Amino acid sequence: MPFARLSGLVAEAGPRGLEGIRHYVTHLFDCFGPERLLWGSDWPVLLLASDYANWFDEANRLVAPHGDGAVADVFGGTAAHFYRLAHTVE
Repeated sequence: MPFARLSGLVAEAGPRGLEGIRHYVTHLFDCFGPERLLWGSDWPVLLLASDYANWFDEANRLVAPHGDGAVADVFGGTAAHFYRLAHTVE
């Protein structure tokens, strides 16, 4: 079963910011769902367009509308499942 990483998009956003990549994020959710999508910072490349904290906050805002549990899955649960790690959501 394929998985995908939500990463590298901030450099593509350009001056439109979140709106410049929202359709890509929606497409990723349509194809993979939150249970097969995980977040990646794309550090240090992201520094060409943003910083870690800003991208993390923007990514949270992009993921949150995709359903209950989407943020927990994309920002930890999916990686824990994929890498077979013990994972507890606090």
